[in-house]
Amino acid sequence: MAFLGRFFVQPRRLNALFMIGVVAAIWIAYWPSLEHVPRADQWAYLIDTLHCRSLGELWSESYSYNRVRAVGPGDADLFRPILFALLVAEKHVFGNNFVPSQAISLLLHTTVALLLLALLRRIASSAPPSPPLRKGGEGGGSIAPQAVVHARLELPAVTWRLLPHGLTIFFALNFSSMELVVWAHVHGYLLFLVFVMAALLLLADFAYRNDLGPRRLRWTLAGCWLLTLLSAFTYELGQFFAVILGIVVGIVARQRAGAAMRENGARNLFVLKKVPGTVFTKELFLAGCFVAILPVYQAVNRWDRALHQGRFAEEYLPEIIQDRALSIDTLEHAGRFAAFTLAQPFFPSVTGCWYQGERIHVQEPVFGWIKYVLPNAKLLLSYGIASLFLVLCFVGGRHWWRGAGRHVWPMVVIPWALLGLYAAITVLGRMNLRPSRYILSSNSYYTYISLLFFVIGACALWQTLAPAPTRRLRYGGAALCAGLVFLGAYSSGRIWHVAERLRVQYAGFHEVVRDLEAFIAQHRHEPDFRLAFDMRPDDPFPVTHSIPFPLTLYSEWIDNWEPKYVVSFPQGRFAVAAADDWRRLHAGGRQLFPDLVRVGTDFNLWHWNGTYYGTLHWDDVFRPDLKDHAYVIVGASIKDVLDLVPVRHEEFMEDLRTGWCIPPRLGTTTIDDDYAGFELVEAGAYYYAVPAAEGPFRIERFNGRRYSTTFVAEEVEMLRRYVEEHVVKAARK
Repeated sequence: MAFLGRFFVQPRRLNALFMIGVVAAIWIAYWPSLEHVPRADQWAYLIDTLHCRSLGELWSESYSYNRVRAVGPGDADLFRPILFALLVAEKHVFGNNFVPSQAISLLLHTTVALLLLALLRRIASSAPPSPPLRKGGEGGGSIAPQAVVHARLELPAVTWRLLPHGLTIFFALNFSSMELVVWAHVHGYLLFLVFVMAALLLLADFAYRNDLGPRRLRWTLAGCWLLTLLSAFTYELGQFFAVILGIVVGIVARQRAGAAMRENGARNLFVLKKVPGTVFTKELFLAGCFVAILPVYQAVNRWDRALHQGRFAEEYLPEIIQDRALSIDTLEHAGRFAAFTLAQPFFPSVTGCWYQGERIHVQEPVFGWIKYVLPNAKLLLSYGIASLFLVLCFVGGRHWWRGAGRHVWPMVVIPWALLGLYAAITVLGRMNLRPSRYILSSNSYYTYISLLFFVIGACALWQTLAPAPTRRLRYGGAALCAGLVFLGAYSSGRIWHVAERLRVQYAGFHEVVRDLEAFIAQHRHEPDFRLAFDMRPDDPFPVTHSIPFPLTLYSEWIDNWEPKYVVSFPQGRFAVAAADDWRRLHAGGRQLFPDLVRVGTDFNLWHWNGTYYGTLHWDDVFRPDLKDHAYVIVGASIKDVLDLVPVRHEEFMEDLRTGWCIPPRLGTTTIDDDYAGFELVEAGAYYYAVPAAEGPFRIERFNGRRYSTTFVAEEVEMLRRYVEEHVVKAARK
């Protein structure tokens, strides 16, 4: 025990080993994610920028992406230039090599975790040292002689000081928030958190350290201001962070000025002239510099919005948000958000998870509550750890309210104010506008930001208990620290398992991309090097917005008229042939495959054999020579096709509402192979019947109206009645 105590009270050695260990644990748990590929919204961004050839063109099409995007447009009120600048840099530098982008996610997450550790240790070091244990508890009693000799070596007391380390492990290896780390497209949020955490670390220096000279203090505040400015232009929460920080900086500066004047008369670290009346002016200036970030951000935002006016549809979101703010839905959604982001991270053993729509979905506790009431050892342990966490928060809050440890207030107020604002943004701006059972599950990365702010405020609140001389609190802190480490260790196994499953799922696609990259690197020096891609609807590769991946990743090399090589993917494998050899084996004209002319929001435009076509954005790869496409627009020019888009889209939407159109990737379930000569199937909320003699039910054939007879009903019994009536009428004829 004495050896452990002597080791633990050497902070440099302990923290160096801990940082090495936590970095290693993060990279081991997330290692399979290095071979993940673009998915979901990441493909949308790559499609919208597939025509960009230079860095300048890529930047102009990206920095205000929400206002210029064609694929999945929306959220035009959001202005995040630094977030998208990161995506611009990655695409320009790394191209189609996805591993470095995934590595940047891990680097950013590791940086956030290390900054969290540094901040929590800074907060903990601001608390006064723990006095020796007393025999009689908190109220009194004599000091135990052995406690005087071994006060620093008592393991519970030492473990209490390791709570920042336990919280870091719990956060860095939390299963519920892994989506933000493994999905490279959203790691701009991680960059935002790096700015915020670094700014908070500098603020902690300003608030808690009294040994800093005037020059060091000025540079500390300047760095804090710059980081806050960067955070505002990375994610809109940063502008509110600036306001909160400005208020806190003003108050802390006032407190420091008062303390300095009490000690040294009129001398003040922030006043150049020894005039007491100028003290408050300097504090207002400091606060104003931070608060001014909000109007600066809004001014640039409004200017950019006016610049791109006409390229996005007005959504009138502020009015809608205001109308729905004071509602029962807001209370329900706030409760769901709290349970999902703050409670569920303590229960990794029962957290449900699945992969759908190219996103990692994490089940909400309110919809999977049955798992939380079926007792088992791991679940009971999670309840115990969560209870200890909340008890320490409650007791710490009570001590803080009574005046103990009031000095930690900035690190309680700022993180929890940010947590409240982030919850408001999510509840009012997401959940109320998109009320769905899966709104949180499909955006499971929300947990990351909420949990980070939550643990910072909790750790600051616990510092009011650090000087408390009760054995009960110290053993409670030791138990909580051990429990947090256990939750992190258990979650790391689940993180690795899910990341590995996704790696295996996309391993074939990743291998194909590597083969393509190697082939292009080998032949790109050829003066007539051009490629054509024989993409087919049944190829086992990601298709977003009905655009196959080669058109997204390799558009600069594509020439469907005079290619030198034709690339195909039989059984999902990379294969290449000389264009002349391919033409000898395949009949056709000079144009081998359709050309993508324009990416549209609802319809994409193609050119094929002298005719222009418009196809639905959620259709499969456009190959009219291989597949019957539904809702196709045909025209002699681009204008002819564009003129018919509104009418055709309205027809499509009406069919979708009434069940006469089935989303291609929805999937079907056969109910009866031959019911009175008809095949009965279920797809989504509707039931369908087609003649069994015309072959198995196919969605594309149904959408193209290529069955001789079709019935649609909302209930299976109604569908059977339609079929029976049809059979009777046919028999009478």
